[in-house]
Amino acid sequence: AGGGARLRGPGSASGGWSAEWEPRKMPRVKRAMALLDLDKTTIFGNDGNDLGIAMQWMGRPAEEVQQLYRLMISPALVPSISALRQRAEAVDVAIYTRRPQLVTYVSTFERRQINLRFEPAWHRDGQTYIPPDVADAEDLMRRYTGPRLTEEERNDVVKSMERLLAARDAMAAALGMDRPPTVVVTAMPKDVDATARRLAGRLVLGAAAAGG
Repeated sequence: AGGGARLRGPGSASGGWSAEWEPRKMPRVKRAMALLDLDKTTIFGNDGNDLGIAMQWMGRPAEEVQQLYRLMISPALVPSISALRQRAEAVDVAIYTRRPQLVTYVSTFERRQINLRFEPAWHRDGQTYIPPDVADAEDLMRRYTGPRLTEEERNDVVKSMERLLAARDAMAAALGMDRPPTVVVTAMPKDVDATARRLAGRLVLGAAAAGG
C-alpha cells in the first residue's frame, strides 16, 4: 500500500533483471481522523489502569494520578500522529475505549445495575460521547442525570472517570493539542466506521457554531 516494485532490465548495474522498491507518493488529504484505543495505542504497558487504581487506593490526589499517566504515554503515540499530520491538512483526534462499567455500572455495594446517564446529547447508539469541555471527573458528575447513586457508588464512578480523564489529558499534552479530545465510551464491540462518521458530524457542527 505504501509503494510499488520497479523492474530494471538487462544493462543495469546488476547485469540482469532486478526489482527494487520505490515508495509511492500518496496524495495529501484535507482532513483525517484518528480514533485511539486507550489501552492498546495510548497508554504504554498492560498495568496502566491498575497503577492508577493503586494510587487512588493509597489516597493520592488527582494531580498525582495525572502525572502518572503522563509517564505512561506510549512512545509510539506521538510519531504515529505526526506521520498522520504529514498526510493531512487537519487531523482530528478522539479516544475510543471499551469501558462497560462506565456505561452500565454494576454496583457491588447495592447489587444492582445502573445506566450511567449524563446530558442527553452525549448518548448515541449505546455509546457515551464525553465532550472536550468536561474539565474533570467532578465537572462530569455535575452533569449526571441518571438514577441516584449512593455515596459509595458515586465515589467509585468518580474514581473511574478520574483515571479516564487523566489519560485523556496526558494524551492531549503529549500531542500538543489546544484542548482535550472527545472520549467515546462503549460497552459493546466497537463500531469504528459509524463512530468516526458521528464524530465528523459533531466536529462540522461545532465549527459552524464557532463561526469557522
